[in-house]
Formats: sequence, C-alpha cells, structure tokens
Amino acid sequence: MKTRLSFSSAALALVSILFGGGLLDNSVRAGSVGLDAAGFEPLDVVPGFQLISNPFISPNNQVGTLLKNVPAGSVLLKWEANPPAANIPQPQSSSISNWLSQFPGGGPATSDLAVQIQYTNGNVVLRWNGTLQTATNVTGPFVDAGQTAQPLSVKPTEPRRFWRSTGQGSSTNAAGLSLSRFHANVFQNAQWSEPTMTLIPGDAAVLYNPTTNRVEVTFSGTVLEGTSTNQVPAGLSFVASLIPVDGGLTTKLSFQPNTNDQVILWNGASFQVFTFQADKTWSPAEPAIPLLGAFFVRAAQPIVWQQTVNTQ
Repeated sequence: MKTRLSFSSAALALVSILFGGGLLDNSVRAGSVGLDAAGFEPLDVVPGFQLISNPFISPNNQVGTLLKNVPAGSVLLKWEANPPAANIPQPQSSSISNWLSQFPGGGPATSDLAVQIQYTNGNVVLRWNGTLQTATNVTGPFVDAGQTAQPLSVKPTEPRRFWRSTGQGSSTNAAGLSLSRFHANVFQNAQWSEPTMTLIPGDAAVLYNPTTNRVEVTFSGTVLEGTSTNQVPAGLSFVASLIPVDGGLTTKLSFQPNTNDQVILWNGASFQVFTFQADKTWSPAEPAIPLLGAFFVRAAQPIVWQQTVNTQ
C-alpha cells in the first residue's frame, strides 16, 4: 500500500541546508529527514516517454544507483540551465526530437515574448503571443536554449522549433522546449553513460523507454520532513514535488501559481495544458500529478512553492 503524507502550505523563513557537503539545489527545508522510501510505491517504467522525479534523499542520489534495471537503450533527459551537448544514438535521437516537437506553444509568461513556429503548406506559420502570422522566411533575433541572441533564418524544410525573443524577460528562462535544454544520459551495456548524474528532490527528468518492456524501479532513501521550498523561476521550467505525494497540484501538492500560468503534463500519448484562472480555479481541470511524476510550468512571475510534511 502506498504511504500517505499529511502536509500543508506554510510560510517559514528561508534557510539554507547542507547535504553531503553541498547545497540541495533550490530546495530549502526545516525539520528533519525521516520516512523510508520502502513504504512507497515503486516507479513504473512504461514504454515510451514519462516525466519522473525522485523525492527521496539517499547518500548520493546518483542515477547509476537509482535506475539500475531500466530497459536497454533507455534515455534520461534531465532539465538543466546549461547542459552539455546531447549525445544520443539513433533511433532514440529521432524519437526524442519527434516527441519534443509535440510540446505546445502559446500561452507564454507575460514577461517573455513568445514565438511558436509551425509549417503549413510550405509556409512558416507563427503564433506571436497568440496572433497568427504567415511568411516564407522569418528572421530573428531569437534565442534557443538560453544562448546569445542572433539572426535566424527559418525555412519550411527545417524541423519544427519553439523560440522566444530576447526583447523581454530573462535570457536564462527564455528558451522553449528543445533537446539542447536537457542533459542526456543513455543506458547501454547495463550501465548509464553518466552514472554519477544526480536526481535529487525537486529535480525533474524525462525517461524514455524505447522498448515494449515494462519494469518497476524501487527508489531508496528518506523523505524531507518539515517545510521544504522549491523556487520556480519565471518563464518555462520543469519541476517536481520535493516530497512523495500525488494528486491535485494545488489541493494536494500546495502549488500556488499566478493567474494565467500554465502547467503542461504528458499523459502517455499527448501533452495536456492546464491554465490557472483569475478565480483561483484551473481550466479545464486541476492537474493531477502522479507519485514520482514531474511537470512543466510557464510562469509569469517566480513562484515560491512550499510543502510541509507531518508524519503523524
């Protein structure tokens, strides 16, 4: 049976913590570490793509230890600010690029000027902050994956891409979803190409299983108790709960977005977009986050996401 946690949103002074000699990324906690991961359901690794996270603290939280029995050829894509160039073998690379091309555009953070580029009947179709424009050749400057702005010539023969201009907003959060935003790790010959890559509470990753095999992965470690805080930046980001809990993003996971912020989930077949309304409700419904899951956020302003665990 899955362990259930009682938690609430609480405003505590932000404090830094050290774990294993290093700062625990953007997360901040108060209280102690308790509850063993053995009391929770394992990660069900399904064929295809899924958004995953690891809300448990272990001595190293390394992928080589956490994900030891995934199917051969699996690829883990971890969202990072400045990831190294991806080195993914075929056909995984083509499959991942095709999956990324499905990521929905539009509805950007108000601090960024967004451009969605599609291709229709040989023309470039742009959705510029919701307004459609058509042209056979489009020039920049645009930004890809937080890099320096430069003139860009987009032709209908190129793959579909998502861009944001540098006219407004932070360049570090200005990129749309592209492979260059992810740090790729490939499972071959019974080991990961980067076994020391870490996956700690709050980190989000895409796990691609190219086979038809389905396996279960049991994480190890303990749960952060007290109040934990994840700093969600403005713009597009990829985040996960700091504690192992599932259910409604606001009602169960205490995530409090800004009006018109969007959450994007992958349901196994397509991306789904959820928008937070001015009346504090979600459209079309409150997104439900699975245990050990993750989600994308388009935020107009930074969000301080606090979760409190009471193990009583």
